[in-house]
Amino acid sequence: MNWQPIETAPKDGTDLLLFYPSSDGEAPFIDVNRWLDWPREMNAYSWTTGGVNPTHWMPMPEPPKDE
Repeated sequence: MNWQPIETAPKDGTDLLLFYPSSDGEAPFIDVNRWLDWPREMNAYSWTTGGVNPTHWMPMPEPPKDE
């Protein structure tokens, strides 16, 4: 599967590969992350990595199979 715009990412707590662009001279990076639905009284919803927001996502690949 190709990288998809972050706006299309599932927000159900599923682990995803997320792409974070470069920021403040730091290199771009890929992270395993999920959408975090904070308690409603906080009125906050976000990806669990703070700071730079991801721009793209991809489903997690299948893990390696034991031979």
